[in-house]
This record gives sequence, structure tokens and C-alpha cells, in this order.
Amino acid sequence: MLRRTKIIIAAYCIAGLLFLGFALGLVLQFTDWLGNPERYKEFTHDHHHGGEAPGPETAPAKTYVAEGKTYMKVPLEEEDFDVTQSCVDLSQILQVNLDPKKFPDLEELQFVSAEESVGIPDEDAVVGVSIEGEEKAYPIRMLNYHVVLNDAYAGKEIAVVWDPLTMTPKVFGRKLVGSGASNPALIFRKLALLHKGGLLLCDQQTRSIWWPPEGKCFAGKLSGELLREYSFLLVSWKVWKDRHPGTTILSADTPFGHLYRRNWYDMYYAMPQLPVPVEGWDAQKSPFKWSEPVIAVEANGKAMAYPLSLLSKAQGAIEEVFGGRKIVFQYPPQSRPPYPTDDQGREIPYSFGAWFLWSARYPDIEVYSPDKETE
Repeated sequence: MLRRTKIIIAAYCIAGLLFLGFALGLVLQFTDWLGNPERYKEFTHDHHHGGEAPGPETAPAKTYVAEGKTYMKVPLEEEDFDVTQSCVDLSQILQVNLDPKKFPDLEELQFVSAEESVGIPDEDAVVGVSIEGEEKAYPIRMLNYHVVLNDAYAGKEIAVVWDPLTMTPKVFGRKLVGSGASNPALIFRKLALLHKGGLLLCDQQTRSIWWPPEGKCFAGKLSGELLREYSFLLVSWKVWKDRHPGTTILSADTPFGHLYRRNWYDMYYAMPQLPVPVEGWDAQKSPFKWSEPVIAVEANGKAMAYPLSLLSKAQGAIEEVFGGRKIVFQYPPQSRPPYPTDDQGREIPYSFGAWFLWSARYPDIEVYSPDKETE
């Protein structure tokens, strides 16, 4: 009888602990919602109606002429932007309801060693950058919300960019190509503007508007200027730190740590149709879903796309020649996503992003096909 009583008491205790854990989870979720309700409705405010997650609302950016100059209104910006000088059709720029204030700027960057990087899962994706022997890693889970980070190391001022709407990482020098050492480095921040489905940036000094995929200024005082591009690797944290044991990584110990726990963009990428209008994108003619991740290599004004879904079907190493250069993907890959090298195993510059962006930028883009290798 005593033994049976102990078993019953133990069962009640276990049930009580499970209930307390469940209740605590609900409380934490609710308090997180109270502090950040906007995050929960950014892509999900339609869920209670049973529909799929809606895409961001867009509209043509508003421009007007005053005193012989052309200005553009940008949501939540107190001062309009002077776009009198531009090298793009301004009608192709859209304003979007992605409030940059919901995606806070991170101005003070703190880094920790690989040994001190407690809490960063090995499988987490990072943008890894190596400049003159100094290596750093920037977690995608942080870049999803900050979009652009202004950093400086190895005597270089750089901007690390991740556009979560197009899955595009880029690393640029923050000084104009050809500018003298005395010129100040530009400081970038995100805008609630889109071009070809991707977020635009501006520099604080001249308030010029930039498009990250090309590192090019589209409008403003610096219209037509280019930034120097640096190579990067988009790989897992484990792959990067194994290749670069002396690396540091951006610390997630910031006032915005609560944001990094979720990635709402997976819901965005899962939408069956491209949620925003993009000139040059034709879903009817596309062989892939708009959000298919691709590795792209550019040469002589042309581009070759390697969709990850096709690379995964490869048997053994993939070797191709494009733009006069041999391109090799090792399979099975050392990392996911994989990255290209030359025939000596040296990393070569490449880009990464959603298929729709590359299809819109290069209507005649070449696409890797496993069938060609077997012919």
C-alpha cells in the first residue's frame, strides 16, 4: 500500500512539473509578444483567417520635383532623399512596409573567440570573411534583423550585408573605388525600399541610395559609384571555425538577443509565389521556384547559376569551365551550402541568393545541369 502511494505521489509530481514547464513557456511567449508584438504580425497577421502568410505590402516609391530637383519620399524617414542624380529608372523602386525600426541597427560590434562562442550551434550559417589573415564570422540569425553591419579590421572598413528577402550576402569596402585614404568611410543603414525584390541601403554621409547585389549607388550625390567587393564564404559555423581556428565571431550578447531566436523568413521563402513584384521575373517561364537558393558565378557580363537542388543530385565532384576559369564543387560537400573552388582547391569569388533575383538580373543566365556532365 505504501509503495502504491509513493508511485501515485511521484506521478502527481511529474505531472505538476510538466504543467509548470508548459505554463512557463506560455508566459515567456506572451511576455515576448508584449515586448515585440510587431514581429508576430509582420508576416503572420493573416494566419488567424486560415490563409497563407501574406507578403510585405509594396507601392511605387513617391517622387516629386521641387526647385528643379527630384526628391523621393521614404517611409519613416523624416527627410526626403535627393534623387536628382540617378542611374536607374526610379519607377522600379518600391516602398515596402518592412519598418526598418523593427530591424534595429547594431552600431557597437563585439566579437568573441571560437572557444567563447557558447550558445552558437555548429550548424548555424555564418558569413565568413578573411582579410589579410584576420578572420571574422557574422551569424545569419543576427544579420536577418540588422541587414547591414559596419565594421573595421585588418586596416579595412567594410560593410557586411545580408538581404533576408533575397538570401543575398555581400561584403564591401566602405570607401569608394579609387577614393583616397583620407576620404572617410561611408556608414550604411537599411531603407524601407526595394529594387528587384531586394532591400536598398543608404549611406549616412550623403544620403545616397545603394543596391547591395552590385555594390552600386543608384541615386543621390554618389550615383553610379561602386564599392570594392570582398570575398566571403556562406557556410556553417563549424565549417568556418574548422577552416579558420583563429577566427572570432560576432557576439549575440546584444540588446536585441530576443530577436535572434526566430527566423520568420522561412515562412516567407515557403510562399508558393514571389510575394513582391519584380520587373524581369516571369514565374510562368521559370524552371525553379522563386526562392530556390542558387550559387552564382559572374564573368564578362554573364552569369552561371548552380541551383542547390541540382547540385545535391551530383555524383562526385562537379567540374565546369565558365568565363575561362575552372569551377569545382566537391561532393559530398565539405559544407552546406557548398562553395566553389578552382582545380587547386582555392576558394573563388561567388554570389549566393534566391533564383528570382538572378533570373531578373540576367535574363539569359546559364544554369548548371547534371545531365550535361553525363553526356
